[in-house]
Amino acid sequence: MLFLAVFCGFIAENIREHQIEYKREKKFMQSLIADIGEDTIEINKSISAASKAKQYQDSALFYLYNNPPVDFLSYHYIDAWNPLPRLNVVFNEVTAMQLKNAGNLRLIRNQKVIREISLYWREQENTRVNLDRFLIYRNRGREYEEKLFSFSDYDLVEAGLIKLPPKGVRVIRADPALWSEYANIISHCRITCKQFIEKLQKQLRMAKELILLLQKEYHLE
Repeated sequence: MLFLAVFCGFIAENIREHQIEYKREKKFMQSLIADIGEDTIEINKSISAASKAKQYQDSALFYLYNNPPVDFLSYHYIDAWNPLPRLNVVFNEVTAMQLKNAGNLRLIRNQKVIREISLYWREQENTRVNLDRFLIYRNRGREYEEKLFSFSDYDLVEAGLIKLPPKGVRVIRADPALWSEYANIISHCRITCKQFIEKLQKQLRMAKELILLLQKEYHLE
């Protein structure tokens, strides 16, 4: 009888621990759903910004293709297009850090859930890698613009310190080779920007699917 009582007590304690762990697991999943929901908002913003940048890159390439080097760059190029913006994407990783750093991943017993969460996190890294590629070309393009165009004149106009030159922004070096190299950089930016958009779109699909999975598996609204 004593053995049976001890054994039953052990079972009861084990059940209680499992219930406590399940409640913690469910709480983490609620928090993760909230984080991923914020991710979808940020991803949509990044897709919008990158899509606009790609349109500007298309316009800039077309302009550079049809216009040989001149002594002044059209204001339309400066005002209407910005082919080299600093794109970004920010993921909410508060719950992810708690799960990874405190050993809480062991609480997730559903293998399908842990697999899909891991794939989502891996895709975040892939998206960041693609963004880094774009930024490398973007920064190189900015360096070329400093060599080619006198944007300092434009800043003086913006500050109201000099009159608006009717011809546009002064070109420092009307070197066809440099202009071609600059066009090549814009082209690389366009390619990597397109790839970044595709990565973001994939990330968005995965985010929505993961939210639905977590809601279904943990009976969450």
